[in-house]
Amino acid sequence: MPTDNCGELKAGGECNISESCHDFTPECYDEGVCVASGGCESDLNDYGNFLSSTPGEEEALIINFKDGIFAAPEYFTNGVLRCILDETIPEVEFPYTDSETELKWSDISSSEMDWEDMSGYCDNLGEGWRLPSVEELQTLVINCDDDACDYDFSGKYSKFGDVDTLWSSEMYLSEHYKVLDFMTASVLEDIYRAKVRCVSE
Repeated sequence: MPTDNCGELKAGGECNISESCHDFTPECYDEGVCVASGGCESDLNDYGNFLSSTPGEEEALIINFKDGIFAAPEYFTNGVLRCILDETIPEVEFPYTDSETELKWSDISSSEMDWEDMSGYCDNLGEGWRLPSVEELQTLVINCDDDACDYDFSGKYSKFGDVDTLWSSEMYLSEHYKVLDFMTASVLEDIYRAKVRCVSE
């Protein structure tokens, strides 16, 4: 989901509904408003299908405030967005120097690339820019102490709110590179397209 649908409310990340309030949780949803004739409306008078950041088996789930249904996107033909401002994600300007590691990070690429396209992407940013190692990408991981955590589409595993897979410089087979998936904070192989965030020292 492109961030320009929501301005830049969530810097460096994707635009999703809150995982705390608009994901159909009991404290934010009053069953008393559900009636057979009128359906279910939210506290904000929302009506219809809304995309959320809550993960399903493969995709983020959708809530339908009209019928009180919380299900996978395959059950709906479309959806709209209500964005929140996640103040735990820093508003940073890129290039950004991480004070903990002294690594300088570029902004994330606007689109995914295959390994051939990504190989020259950092060079085009100027002298000193390069693809990060897996270990360097892992310095951007937060809120996950394991090799892999549960799927989450909110950006909470990334210092920058990323929910993308990012290329690393580490090759595992001839002409294949490892990526870090920020939806699970895990290192993956056999990925053929990912975004790029370059690093410099």
